[in-house]
Amino acid sequence: MSPQHGYTRLEKIYALYDDVCAAPERFCRKGCALCCTANVTLTTLEAGLILAHWQAQGQPPPLADLEAAVRRPRFRPTLTINGLAELCAQGKEVPDETADPGNGPCPLLKDDLCSVYAVRPFGCRAMQSQSDCGRSGAADMPEWILSTNTLFLQYIEAADIPGISGNLADILLFLSVPGHFDALGRGARAVPPKGLPANRSIPVLMIPPEHRQRLMGLAQALQQQIT
Repeated sequence: MSPQHGYTRLEKIYALYDDVCAAPERFCRKGCALCCTANVTLTTLEAGLILAHWQAQGQPPPLADLEAAVRRPRFRPTLTINGLAELCAQGKEVPDETADPGNGPCPLLKDDLCSVYAVRPFGCRAMQSQSDCGRSGAADMPEWILSTNTLFLQYIEAADIPGISGNLADILLFLSVPGHFDALGRGARAVPPKGLPANRSIPVLMIPPEHRQRLMGLAQALQQQIT
């Protein structure tokens, strides 16, 4: 599969999410950046789309900003969402992985605006609130949206095998090394740094019973996008 085909497929998944989760009551507005933190995670496929965007714009990756970001505290997951699903399916203990919102802003945030908004990763697209989270301190999302977000994360990961996942700054720096980004076009992956987990196929869909009827049709539509 060519990288461009992978990016086209990813953009179709993004568009599907926008259709499913269009919410006129969404409070989020341009310049609202409370959720734009250093804790954003993504897959190599999503990072590749960002790098391709910079390449098309004739813009080099902001290496200084990314290198500064990896020297600061940030969320670095040890499990992917499908790795987590596998542990849950096996009844094994799930590690406690929490992100500190005090870790600072995303390195791609400029003047409270996303510098890659058109190609922002799903983790950013999934953050939405029905009320002012600046007042409440947390996003106000219906439970079915949370389940929908998890479903999309599972399929986006499955669409990027044999890729890896991790913190945005870590993954973008990894792919910015000469040869690593080009390897994507050959269907290859350079050996990732320690701590960046490999993507997995979907062992089980993490859909709560109360949302299955609503989301199973969506799961079928997502499956069509990755096969």
